[in-house]
Parts: sequence; C-alpha cells; structure tokens
Amino acid sequence: MSIAPLRLMATAVLAGTLTACGGGAPASPDTLTPAPAAATVPAIAPATASAAVLAKADPVEFSLQNGTFTLEVGSASLIGTYEGRSVQGSGPELASLTLDVTGGTGSFTGATGVLTADGRGAFAGEGAFQITVTGEVEANGQKRVRIKAKGQSGLSCGSTGPVLAMSGSGSAGNLGEASVQLTHEIAGAFCAP
Repeated sequence: MSIAPLRLMATAVLAGTLTACGGGAPASPDTLTPAPAAATVPAIAPATASAAVLAKADPVEFSLQNGTFTLEVGSASLIGTYEGRSVQGSGPELASLTLDVTGGTGSFTGATGVLTADGRGAFAGEGAFQITVTGEVEANGQKRVRIKAKGQSGLSCGSTGPVLAMSGSGSAGNLGEASVQLTHEIAGAFCAP
C-alpha cells in the first residue's frame, strides 16, 4: 500500500475515517509519517480516506539529506552527493536539490561542479517522479548538463530512518539518453510499524 505523509488537524475526524476505512497499521514498516509537531497529529492517509479530510492538510516540508547520485549520459556518468527539500501539500509534491559533482567516468572523468535539480512527485514517499537537472561541470573543459527524467521511488527503513531510492530514465538533449539514480535519507520523518 503506498501511503502519503500528511499532517492533519482534527484528530477525531481522522480517527473516524481510518476506522471506517479499515485502516490500521500496515503489516510491514513501509509507512512514512512526519515527526509530531505541537497541535498536529502525524497521520497515515490511505487512498480510501475522505477527500474532505485530505483537503485540509497543511503543507509538510521534508529535508532530504545524505543523498548520493549517479547520472548516466550515454557511455559517461557523473557521481556525487546532494541535499534538498521536498514540500507536500494539497497539490503535487515539489522538490529542489543541490547536487555536488565529485567525479565521473568517460567524457566526465574527473568532473567537478554543482548542479541543481527541480522535481515533482515522490521525493519523500513511494511513487512516480519527474526531475530536471541543470548546470555546468568541469571535466576536460566546461560541459553543460541538462537531464530530464521520469521514474519510480521506493521507500525502505534504514538504521537512521526512512531512505528513498529513486531510479529513472530520460534524455540529456544532444548528449543522448540518460538515467538517474538517487538515494537519500528523509529527515523529520520516521518509519511507522
């Protein structure tokens, strides 16, 4: 069951909705819930929850930390680390990342630089995502990078909390086909049993 993290007000309404929908804790720790905050209740909102209850959700921001990435473009690749944030609310989840390029292969051997990425979709939970990565790297001269990709995210529970693995494919314009692999920890959230 794919479950979206939301902070919801009105605990009585939510409790009634989950009970009426048969929503209990899932059998495995694949649930992501924001850490509790004053006067709010972290909630697990299954797809069958009332639309009226979900419409009252406050935006929730997650810090994406300790990320690692591999961007493959043709027969070359870029590798490095990243940090970012994801905001979930009544609209689509939006994310922004800063990628620190620490190396590469092929025409990107020895690459360094900073790339930025903007995305929509599952950056703090399971599901589909879209990402656009742009910037310049230094690797035997300046090289402009622009990758647009779509893919799927999978959530697991690591020793420090939720970990999201993202895998997708797309295009790097005139450089050819591209693939993206990203993995990060989600701060401010925990895995529910």
